Amino acid sequence: AGSEIKFNTTADRKTVESYTPYAVIIATGGYAVKPKSIQGIGLDNVCTVTDILAGTVLLKNKKVVVVGSGMTGLETAELLAEQGNTVTVLEMARTIAPGTWMQHKDDILPRLKLKHVELCCSKKLIAIHRNYITVETNNREKKQFQIQCDQVVLSLGIKSNNVLYNDLKPLIPNLYLIGDACKPGRIAEATESAYLAVKSIN
Repeated sequence: AGSEIKFNTTADRKTVESYTPYAVIIATGGYAVKPKSIQGIGLDNVCTVTDILAGTVLLKNKKVVVVGSGMTGLETAELLAEQGNTVTVLEMARTIAPGTWMQHKDDILPRLKLKHVELCCSKKLIAIHRNYITVETNNREKKQFQIQCDQVVLSLGIKSNNVLYNDLKPLIPNLYLIGDACKPGRIAEATESAYLAVKSIN
């Protein structure tokens, strides 16, 4: 369709302005959160699913706990297992991947089983230490115990990355914010917001 795709280019305010655009659609997504309320969150053995999927953190032959069993957490757990790690997925809810379409669960759960990924439900992360985490059962008993691990990978949701949108807002009248950059959600919601944004450009 004649679209130009530019790689290795940071879409900052100066770069966007150089195009003197009629309209700009911001689809900068979001980034994984690291809740400060969790003890030990700042240790160097803690990273996010973004770090793993982007390849900025590479793990091999490690005991890894993935905290959060949404689809991103499960897909990251599968990747880590493929890379030779022993993986445990920790989920606070009573079931794995709550709110996820059954078709997606039916697809990935057998693969995780084949890769010997351990799935732990009704368990809440309390604190992170150098070689283990403290976990609490999410029930009336509230029993605490430890899980030995080398690395903790957080999959606890995302926060919108809308910095560029805010930079450009005073300068570009036809500015649109879509997908996770606007509001964290699912693929269907992101593509719908993109469709509606394009339709509204006059």
